Amino acid sequence: MENKKIISYNLKIGSRVYFNDEELGSMPCEVLEVKGDILVLNNGYDVPFEAKISDCETQDDY
Repeated sequence: MENKKIISYNLKIGSRVYFNDEELGSMPCEVLEVKGDILVLNNGYDVPFEAKISDCETQDDY
């Protein structure tokens, strides 16, 4: 899992990630914008929201 955290720093617009929410668990999202170590995410249900990269894991298998 640690490798996925390192890879996640290379995310770009359109990347698919899992946002790890304490209450809801792991939520699949799409990256809409990258602002340094903050991502703007869209989960397809709610309005886009900001999350720290450290709270996300890539969905891609490397």
